Amino acid sequence: MDVPSQKPPSDGDDVEAKLAAMRSSLLAQGLSIQGIDDAMLLRFLRARAMHVPRATKMLAEHQRWRASFAPRGFISESEVESELAQRKAFLQGISKKTGHPLLIMVARNHVCNRSDIQEFKRFVVYSSDKIIASAPVGVEKHVVIVDLEGIGYKNMDVKSFLSSAQIFQNYYPERMARIYFVGAPSIFASFWKMASRLIDKVTREKIVFVDGNKPCDSLIDEFDADVLPKAYGGKADLILIQDAQVPNWPPKDSLS
Repeated sequence: MDVPSQKPPSDGDDVEAKLAAMRSSLLAQGLSIQGIDDAMLLRFLRARAMHVPRATKMLAEHQRWRASFAPRGFISESEVESELAQRKAFLQGISKKTGHPLLIMVARNHVCNRSDIQEFKRFVVYSSDKIIASAPVGVEKHVVIVDLEGIGYKNMDVKSFLSSAQIFQNYYPERMARIYFVGAPSIFASFWKMASRLIDKVTREKIVFVDGNKPCDSLIDEFDADVLPKAYGGKADLILIQDAQVPNWPPKDSLS
């Protein structure tokens, strides 16, 4: 008697099985899965080439880090007052073309916080969480413009750069759509030659260097003029991240 052959699982079935396996593994490790939806699981899976054990390990490390670093579920502005006072981060709104939120970092306003690197790390998490919260439903990624015009050696802070890169790569996988470096002076070249070796290939491939004399051509393709600030070819005023109005902020659940 012929035995009917079973239908091979579809790609969708395979993904569902991987998501279920990740949830089971996290629970077996005694970790909470509150706030972890399919989209979050998929981000960690994609970051580890759909390999369940490696993705689960990465997510488990994230959950432990998050519980320790932001036990209330978010970083408050009172925890990053010194960093916010530097007026270096701006949250500009949403691109009507892509749905991506836009964060602008003005590097010349950054001064190394040598007395408290932990506050800088909290600032990175605060900024990341707030831009994620500002995205429309279903939009997972965002764009960052790093304005390098006018920077000096005091602004090229290796320790802070590496700290932020580590946080993005380890705890916010698949969140960055693109990073534009605008107006890089010649003194930045040696810093970048060293620092770029310390970030992963996937992140490096998302970085675009834009000529500081005519940045609007590249950026206007990504963002509408009413979102892009005047300094970059748009019509908008800069909006400090602490002043940006974001629905459902502070968040109730983890946003990583």
